[in-house]
Amino acid sequence: VIKVNPTAEIATTLNDVVICQGSTVSAQLFTSNILDASKVSYEWSNDNPNIGLSISGQNGVPSFQADNKVGVRTFANITVTPKYLSGALNCTGTSKTYKITVDPKPVFTVITPAPICEEGNYTFSVSNNISGLQPSTSTVTFYSDRACTSPVTTEAPTQTTTYYVRAKSDQGCLSDVQEIVLGVNQKPILNSQLTPSVCSGERFEYTATSQLSGVAYAWSRATVIGIDNSAGSGNGAVIRETLINSPNAPIDVVYVITL
Repeated sequence: VIKVNPTAEIATTLNDVVICQGSTVSAQLFTSNILDASKVSYEWSNDNPNIGLSISGQNGVPSFQADNKVGVRTFANITVTPKYLSGALNCTGTSKTYKITVDPKPVFTVITPAPICEEGNYTFSVSNNISGLQPSTSTVTFYSDRACTSPVTTEAPTQTTTYYVRAKSDQGCLSDVQEIVLGVNQKPILNSQLTPSVCSGERFEYTATSQLSGVAYAWSRATVIGIDNSAGSGNGAVIRETLINSPNAPIDVVYVITL
C-alpha cells in the first residue's frame, strides 16, 4: 500500500502592496487547501531586503516598517512556497508571488530666512526656504503649527517665531516635518528726554537713546524763520548746537531723529 500525500496549494489571495517609506506594512498570513493547517508550512523569500524586510522567513511574513534607500520608487517580490509535511517527506506546492512597492518620502533642506524688522512681513516659498527637494515634483506647504493643520503664506510676526514645513510627493507620501525659525528684530523707540528750552546763543547738547543697544542714529534740522542758523544734520546719538534767535519771541525748532 502506498500512501499518496496531497500537495499544499496557497488559498490566500496575495495582493500587491503599495506603501510610503516609513509606513508599516501589515503582516501577511497564509492559508492552504489542506484541512489540517498543522501539516502545512510556508517558506517565503524577498528579492530586495532594502525595503526593510529580511531576505527570507517561514510561515507568515511579519509586519515591518517600509524603507526606501534609493530615493525613487523601489520594488520587492515576495515569493511564498507551501509544503505539506508528512514525517521526513515534504510535498512542495506551487509558489505564489506578490509585489511590495515602496515610494520614497520627500526630503529637503530648510533655508533659514534672514530676520525681518518688527511690523514687516515675510512670504514663505520653495525658492526662498527650500533646497534639494526630492522628488522635485513634491508639493511643499508651510504651517504655523507642528501638527500641520494651519497653512501660511505671508506672515507678519511681532517676535521671533517658529514655523513648520512639510512636503507631499505625487504618490501621497509625506516628508518629515521641519522647523523654520523666522527672526524678528525689534523696532527701536526713542526714549531719551527732550530739552524743553534753551537760550539763544547758548550751546546745548542732546543725547538720543532707545530701549535697544547698538542702534545707529541720524538727525536733521530744517531752516527755521527767525533762527539765524542754516539747516543742519549729522550722524550719531549726540546733537551739539548753538542756536541764534533774532526776534524777540520764543521759536520752536524741530529736530528729526532717525533710528
